[in-house]
Amino acid sequence: MLRFVPELPIYITNLDFSGNRLQIINASTFRNLEGLKLVCISLGRNGIKHIAADAFSHFRFLLRLDLSRNPTLTSSMVANAVAQINCLDFKQILLNRMKWSNEPTDLYIALSRFNITKLEILDNNFQNLNMTLLSKQLVQLEELRIGYGIISIIQPGFFKNLGILDLHYNRIQITKDFFGNETTCFFPELVELNLKANSITNIDNLFWCLENLNSLRLTANPILELYHCKTPPEKDGELLKDAIPTQFECSDTDKELFTAIVTSLSLSGIVFVIIFSLIFRLRWHIRYWLYLYRVKKKGFSLISNEETDYKFEAYVIYCDNDLQWIRKKLLEKIENESGISLCIRDRDFEVGKVYVENIIEKMNASRRIILVISHDMVKSNWCLFELRIAQEKCLNMESEALISLMVEDVSEENMSSSLRAFVNSASFSKFPTKEYDEGQFWLNLTKVLRNQR
Repeated sequence: MLRFVPELPIYITNLDFSGNRLQIINASTFRNLEGLKLVCISLGRNGIKHIAADAFSHFRFLLRLDLSRNPTLTSSMVANAVAQINCLDFKQILLNRMKWSNEPTDLYIALSRFNITKLEILDNNFQNLNMTLLSKQLVQLEELRIGYGIISIIQPGFFKNLGILDLHYNRIQITKDFFGNETTCFFPELVELNLKANSITNIDNLFWCLENLNSLRLTANPILELYHCKTPPEKDGELLKDAIPTQFECSDTDKELFTAIVTSLSLSGIVFVIIFSLIFRLRWHIRYWLYLYRVKKKGFSLISNEETDYKFEAYVIYCDNDLQWIRKKLLEKIENESGISLCIRDRDFEVGKVYVENIIEKMNASRRIILVISHDMVKSNWCLFELRIAQEKCLNMESEALISLMVEDVSEENMSSSLRAFVNSASFSKFPTKEYDEGQFWLNLTKVLRNQR
C-alpha cells in the first residue's frame, strides 16, 4: 500500500489508486502527475482523513471522481474540494459507504455548477432524501443510485432527464404521488426503476405516468404478498411475487442458442485467463524484449570507449526503502566530499518522461553502474528490470564498469540468477558493520570511480 502517488507515464488518463494509504489529500499529493490529462480518479478505501479544497483544482479534464469507502471524510470536505474542480465537463461522482448520518445537501449545491449526470451514494446512514433540492441543483442528472440505506422520508422532485433511479434496500414508504400528480410526471424519461426491499403496500395507479419504464424491480416488498395476476390466462390467480418472469423467460432467444453463447463465452474466458496469466508471469521478460527491440531500432551500440564524455560517473540502482542510505551515506561521501557525480532516479529523472526512457537515457549518460544490494532490493521488480538493462549495456565494458555494494547481508539463495551473474561479474564491496571501517570503504570506492588502481 502506497502513501504517495508516484510518477506515471504521460499517456495515463485513468488513475485507480484505491486501497492505498493516502490519508491527507491536497494539491501536492498529485505533484508527480503534472502534465497528465486525467479524466477518471478513484481513491476508494484509502482511509482519507482530510481533503484540501484545492486537491483536484489542477485536473482540467476530470470527468469522474470516486471517493467511496472513506468514512472519515465529511460531506463538507468533499463539497469544498468538488467546488474547486476546474473542469466544467465534470459529470460523475461516487460516494458509496461513507456512513454519513446527514444528507449531503451542501454537496448538491457544490455540484450545481456542473452538468452532473451520475450521482451514486450507496450504503449511507441518512434518513431524509430531499429530491426537491436535488432536482433543482442537479438538473441534468441521468442516473441516481442511493440504495442500501435507511432512507424513510423523501420530498418528491421533478427530474426531466433521469433515466435510472435506484432506491433499493431502504425504508421508503412509496405513495401514489411520489412519481407525479394529476398534471405532471416527475420522471418523464425514467426507464429503469429499482424499489426492491422497501415498504410499498399499494400499487394502485402507482406507476401510471411512467410511460417509458422498461425495467422495474419490486422484489422483497410486502405488496407482492397481496396481489394476484389476472393475465395472461396461464398466470391467472398466481401471486405476483411468484409470477414475475425472469429476464430469460421474457426473451425470445432460443435456449440452444443461449447455451451456445454461454459455452463460447466460457471458453473465451478460460483462454483469456490463460493468456493473461502467461503475460503476467513473463511481464518483466516482455518489457526486457521490448526494450531490446527499441534499442536495436534506434541503432544503439554498446559502449566500451573510456574517452566518451559522460554526464554521470555512475548510475545507481537501488530500492526505494534504501533511499535514506543513498542520501546520507553514498551521496554525502561520493558527491559532496569527493565531487563524483552520480545519477539518482529520485533526483535526476525527468518529470513527464516514460520511466523506461528515463532509465535508458540516464544509463547511456553514465560511465558505470552501481548496484546497492539489500533485502528489499532483491524483491523489487523495478530494480531487477533496471539490472537486466544494465547487463545488456555493459556486455562489452570492463568489469570495473559494474560495481555492487552490499549494504545488508543477502545470501545467494535469495538472489535471482541475473542478480548473481551481476554480482559475480562486478567489483564487489560489502558495506562495513563497524563505523571505523567505513573510511577505507569509501576510499576504495572513490578510487574505483576515479579509475585509480
